[in-house]
Amino acid sequence: MAHARRTVRDLANEAGMDIDEALVRLWDGGVASARNADSLIQVGQLQGARRSLGLASKHQLQSR
Repeated sequence: MAHARRTVRDLANEAGMDIDEALVRLWDGGVASARNADSLIQVGQLQGARRSLGLASKHQLQSR
């Protein structure tokens, strides 16, 4: 399966939070590629980004 390209906006919507809150959580989690709502999250940072926002990991989603 190809890696889905996700933006900060995508993840914030999935987490049910506003963009500013998502950005702060991502920055606190060390996600350097999160600069604004339309920033693409680098594939290598996606799992950490999801964790920072309290979202299920790719593995958890696949096992449902």
